[in-house]
Amino acid sequence: MINASKAIVEKHGGEVPRTMEELTALPGVGRKTANVVLSNAFKIAVGVVVDTHATRVSARLGLTASDDAVKIEQD
Repeated sequence: MINASKAIVEKHGGEVPRTMEELTALPGVGRKTANVVLSNAFKIAVGVVVDTHATRVSARLGLTASDDAVKIEQD
């Protein structure tokens, strides 16, 4: 199996992708990691990083009724 580092070198010429679609296409990279990379490395705000804490707080505040990270991010 190819890892993310190798995929970045082979498919992106060694440059870390700057889109959600390209990042999440890398092996082992999900929306949470892609959001962290885009916001911290490139200052691109595509979405919200949804972890366990964001899930719990958003439910307590009534911001979402979902427990799915993608749906919580959209809400």
